[in-house]
Amino acid sequence: MQPPPPPICISRVSRYSRMWRHFDVGLYRFLKNQVYIPLLSHQLPTVLAMLRNLATLFAVFGVVLAWHGIRTHYICWVSLSALELVMERLGSVLWRTKTSQEFRSSLGDVNTRRLMAVLMVATVIPGIFGVFFFLGVDGVGSAIFEKLIIQGVKDILSFNVLPMSTGFMILHMVFLGYFYNNVCMEFDEAPTTKKEAKQE
Repeated sequence: MQPPPPPICISRVSRYSRMWRHFDVGLYRFLKNQVYIPLLSHQLPTVLAMLRNLATLFAVFGVVLAWHGIRTHYICWVSLSALELVMERLGSVLWRTKTSQEFRSSLGDVNTRRLMAVLMVATVIPGIFGVFFFLGVDGVGSAIFEKLIIQGVKDILSFNVLPMSTGFMILHMVFLGYFYNNVCMEFDEAPTTKKEAKQE
């Protein structure tokens, strides 16, 4: 019996599917083998398969909630994590379509990567705020979420983006998120490049 590897450094994870796979590998393997795969074992028509995938996601996160406890801040954390994973999956499906491939081909590799970094901001934000809910006690995550996201969007819509306003902070987070995603993608690609170099 071999113990699972140590967790990855969460400061360089922009895709939270990687977080769930590599932060607690033992938990991931348990959830995958005992909950996820058994629930997905039978072939179904497309619409039913999509519904089953959502139900399976709820089942997996239900086990996570049962482990951590059914408290408001954990429910919010799990909900944001599930939302992020669904957005990531939808993005992956759209990314593989023929139209998307043609569009990316016309953009070129560098601009495609820039576009991907911008789009990934939408998936990073739920993950970041999920951590506030997970690590904080009841009320902490909600207060931060309400102050930054709700008030920030209101400020942006009313063009209140002066320095030190909540709207400015949101735009600043999006700006930093773009660069953060580029760095994370570079880290994600680096091991692949090293492995390829060793194989040559």
